[in-house]
Amino acid sequence: MPFAENTFDLVFSEYVFEHLPDPKEALHEINRVLRPRGSFVVLVPNPSHYYARVADLTPFWFHILWSKFRGVKSAEQDRFPTQYEWGSYADIHSTMFDWQLKAFISIPGPTKYTEILPVHVLFVLFDRIMANRPQFHVAYVAHYKKLRDSR
Repeated sequence: MPFAENTFDLVFSEYVFEHLPDPKEALHEINRVLRPRGSFVVLVPNPSHYYARVADLTPFWFHILWSKFRGVKSAEQDRFPTQYEWGSYADIHSTMFDWQLKAFISIPGPTKYTEILPVHVLFVLFDRIMANRPQFHVAYVAHYKKLRDSR
């Protein structure tokens, strides 16, 4: 990022990390530009959730086709290949920096992607069974606080 060290009090990311081929490089950059006592808030899908696993195994052209089928008008402009290299429950709860996890919210499924399928009820049932197991939830919100200067 073209910013000096310790520039920002807040860095926010919403559904970006699943598209990065090297999310650890992005985390290093966030650590570099984040001021001491600054916050990093991230919303990321869980790569261990069935939604992410299926998405990872599905060719990209199918994501566009499926979105069009679901009626998403911006399907071609608003779809990007996914990598799912960071964002698991373990990733969120461990950090390679001097950051403190101040808040963690796990978002249970199901996702809207399966709504039009006749087997959607099975996805709903699975997600209800997993309701108390956040490592299987569809997405996470994490708020980290940087404790000191990274230099």
